[in-house]
Amino acid sequence: EFSQIPPAARVAPKPDELEALWGKCGSLHTGAVASALYDQLGYSSGDFEWQPRLRVLYILEVFHKKGDRGKSIAASVSSQADGLLEHLLEVQQCREKAARVIFILLGKAKAAEAGIDVEQVAAALAKEAKKEEENTAKAKAKAQAQAQSHAEPSEPKVRAAPNAPPPQPPGEPTTVMLRNIPNRYTSGSLLVLLDERGFQACYDFVYLPMDFQNGVNLGYAFVNLLRHSDAIRFKEVFQGFQDWRFDSAKVSEVSWAHPHQGLAEHVERYRNSPVMHPSMPDEYKPMMFQSGKRVQFPPPTRVIKAPKLRLGRDRPRDSAGPEESSREGS
Repeated sequence: EFSQIPPAARVAPKPDELEALWGKCGSLHTGAVASALYDQLGYSSGDFEWQPRLRVLYILEVFHKKGDRGKSIAASVSSQADGLLEHLLEVQQCREKAARVIFILLGKAKAAEAGIDVEQVAAALAKEAKKEEENTAKAKAKAQAQAQSHAEPSEPKVRAAPNAPPPQPPGEPTTVMLRNIPNRYTSGSLLVLLDERGFQACYDFVYLPMDFQNGVNLGYAFVNLLRHSDAIRFKEVFQGFQDWRFDSAKVSEVSWAHPHQGLAEHVERYRNSPVMHPSMPDEYKPMMFQSGKRVQFPPPTRVIKAPKLRLGRDRPRDSAGPEESSREGS
C-alpha cells in the first residue's frame, strides 16, 4: 500500500512517512517485509511502474540506517535484487536513488562495475552525513538550553541516557545472524555446511528464512550455539567466509542476533509464527536440535494463521543424499 496507493506513489516519500512505515514494520517478520519489498521492485503497471520502485529505493536507504533489523531487511532485498537495482539505473526517475542504494548496500566495487560515478555518490553521502550531524548537534543544544531554562536553580543537571543500543547483547550471547548466504542454500545444505566446519552437535536452533513465493532463502540465517565460546568460534569461522557449496561470489558476515538471544527466546518467537502452520513445507520451518539430532519444535500456544503469500512452485531441494534429508526431517 505504501508503494502503490496514489497520490503518494507519484512523489518521493517524506521523512515522517518513512518513519511511520518503519514503525508499522516493527511487528512484522523481517522475511515478510523483505519479500514484500522485493515484490515491489519488480512491480509493473504500465506507464507508472517506476513510482512504486522509487518508493522502495527510499525505503531501503532509510531501513539500512535502522540498526541490525533494518540492515538485515535491506541486505536481504539487495542480495536478491541486484539485477533489478541495476535495471533501475536506466530509468530516468529512479537513476539517482538507485545509484545511492547500490553504493550503500552492494558496495563501492559493485557500484563501479555498474557504471556508477562512485566518487560523486560518496561525496554526496558524506555531505549529507555532515549536515545530519550538524542538525543533530543543533537540536541537542536547543533541547539542553530549553531544559536548563525550565530547571530549578537547586536541581542538578542530568544528562540523558543515549538511545543507541549496545554493540552486543549483555552477558555472553550465543545466537548469531549469518548474512550473505547464497540463495540456493536450503536448510539441509546449510546444516551440512555447519557440520563440515566443525559445529556438529554445537547448536540447538537453526532458522533459514525463505521467500515463500520464489522458494529461495532470504540470504541470512539465525543459529543458536550451545556455548558462548562456540558462538565466538562460529564468528571466527564464518566472518568473511566464501567457500560455498554452490558457485557464488558472496562473502558472509556474522553478527550477534538482535533482539532475541538464546533458544528459549527463539522458541517463543516462532512457535506461534505463520511459518509453523501445517501447510508450510518442513524445510521452511525453524529447527531445534538435541545432541546433534533434530527434535520436534514445541507446539503453538494459540491457533496459527496460514501465511497469505503463495508458496513457490519450484522450491530448491537438497541433493546431498539420504543423510542430509534425514537432518531436514523429510
